[in-house]
Amino acid sequence: MDEFAVIYDSQTGHGDTEHPIDDVIDDGVTDTDGLLDEVVAILRRFIVWQSEDQAVFVALWVLHTYVFERFETTPYLDVTSAAKQSGKTRLLIELLPLLVARPWPVFDASEAVLFRKIDQDHPTLLVDEVDATFGKDAKVTEGLRAIFNVGYRQGAMVPRCVGNNHEPTDFNVYGPKGFAGLKGLPDTVKDRSGRIELKRRSRSEPKPERLRPSKLRPELEPLAGKLTRWAKHHGEALAEARPVLPESLSDRAQDGCEVLAAIADLAGCDWPTRAAKAFPAVMGRDHDEDLGVILLGHCREAFDGRDRLTTAEMLRALVDRGDDSPWAGWWGKDLDDGNTRKPAMKLAQSLKPYDIHAKALWTSTDGKGKSVRGFERDDFVDAWERYLAP
Repeated sequence: MDEFAVIYDSQTGHGDTEHPIDDVIDDGVTDTDGLLDEVVAILRRFIVWQSEDQAVFVALWVLHTYVFERFETTPYLDVTSAAKQSGKTRLLIELLPLLVARPWPVFDASEAVLFRKIDQDHPTLLVDEVDATFGKDAKVTEGLRAIFNVGYRQGAMVPRCVGNNHEPTDFNVYGPKGFAGLKGLPDTVKDRSGRIELKRRSRSEPKPERLRPSKLRPELEPLAGKLTRWAKHHGEALAEARPVLPESLSDRAQDGCEVLAAIADLAGCDWPTRAAKAFPAVMGRDHDEDLGVILLGHCREAFDGRDRLTTAEMLRALVDRGDDSPWAGWWGKDLDDGNTRKPAMKLAQSLKPYDIHAKALWTSTDGKGKSVRGFERDDFVDAWERYLAP
């Protein structure tokens, strides 16, 4: 693979430049609460957010890029949308490089460039149009997957042969990474990421301020300097922090959110509460999680306090949800036509991997008893505890 990458500078549109914070020397210290509020205000000026949780998460993520080396893990940022022109590139390539530590915005970066640059400079890697990277043949992207799969953890190394003698060399690929694309991130990378889903601005929403990086850069230089001084002053204390994380998060999500929670706790005021609300919303689950896990959650809602449901009752509850779940499209017509056999078989197959099976239930109607197939709530409890949030 060649060593070519298209590298964008947020001011000129090309070329790799030093971030202005590296030249700022000042002994002043800025409070964490004030810095976060300032970053959120800037994010709101230029991006149409779908929720306050998104802006809160990204603001914490910006500050974490200055102190990530003091933590064992770093959360990735996955900026996505259903369609183009929703603000992904504006956020990742135009705005974040003016805020984060040692930004390195790239498009279609090769493996050779990436692992050398990350090892040498420990930048905040910002990869636009990631679909183009992972839309290629798997053999071509195997090295990139290795970098992204392990680069979330401190001490992560990618071994490569270097030089004419093919000397084995380990490259440190740990560091903050942000991605933007319509789709295409491998599941293992999505699982390490806070997912920011942007949408096009509706006619009723205020138009964001036009972003001109060359004009905004001088305005943000003082903030960049304050962020650098903040990291030097608070980095050691943050490394010793042991924040309390929402129990609803998976172990993997808790690892990623630890540095963000430590920053929120340091900020105080209402930031711990805002962060605790944002984490489950942005990083609480894989947005492309297995349909089996989604089915478990919907079955739990279907029971609604009851101890058992017939298969027909379960299917009807799933089909009549009225949301974007697939059950109505899969089974609705058959149920409406009175044909439950095929949907019942599909439901049984979907629940079998979780050791949940339909059984004979004894029912009584008009004083007459009969046996029908169905499910008991107790048979779901173990799977719910293993795969679902409380």
